[in-house]
Amino acid sequence: VQGEGWLTAVEPAAREAVVAAWSRALAAGLRYEVEMPIRRASDGQYRLHLVRAEPIRAASGHVLRWIGIALDIHEARTASQALADREARLASIGDATAGFLY
Repeated sequence: VQGEGWLTAVEPAAREAVVAAWSRALAAGLRYEVEMPIRRASDGQYRLHLVRAEPIRAASGHVLRWIGIALDIHEARTASQALADREARLASIGDATAGFLY
């Protein structure tokens, strides 16, 4: 997507933070990495993505262009959160039954 057209796919609530992070990366000429919800074209669902961009530099060090990738991490993050929630529930059950003798 050319220019800032890519922002239309980012969940509106996340746009300000995403633009701020991208602006900092551009100004510093440093790697950009952020997690953001991006709308899937096939069904309009927002899914969490890990987005990275690297500056491509000339021999002089001047940034010529940026190359980036967006990796869909939605299922991995959802599974990780579900596991953490289950572990917390098990720990609370263990804490609640700690005083009981079997």
